[in-house]
Amino acid sequence: MKYEATILQNAVLKEAAAFGEKFQSLKTIAIFGSVARGEENPNSDIDIAFEWLKVEEIATKGLLADFQKAQAELEVWKSYLEQQFSRPVSLHLDHPYQLQKDAAEEAILAAIAASPLKIGKAVLAPTASVKSSGAQMLRPLLK
Repeated sequence: MKYEATILQNAVLKEAAAFGEKFQSLKTIAIFGSVARGEENPNSDIDIAFEWLKVEEIATKGLLADFQKAQAELEVWKSYLEQQFSRPVSLHLDHPYQLQKDAAEEAILAAIAASPLKIGKAVLAPTASVKSSGAQMLRPLLK
């Protein structure tokens, strides 16, 4: 079944794909949350998560400068997106250091793997928000 992206999804994916192509240390840029589900409203932010190469791989492939440049450009790119789409942008998993894998990170990575739409390194990763014990958690939205 072919997935039809909304105008906003398509535009954000194209911007993310262009950003992702500039950096070898970046594996995937995932658009998730309400925008990925096509359920955004005028007050919704754009949630973007990053999947990086492992730290060891960045080091052994000589990609430290590439990674540092990507990190330096994230805030500039975030500001650009906020102006471009007239809504806030939230960046998640913006470093490759595995401190601890939480439920939200696992849900985002599962949604990346099951993504219905991909442009270059950018993917649409629909996740559904669920409330559990007062904490915000995510789960992959598999259709």
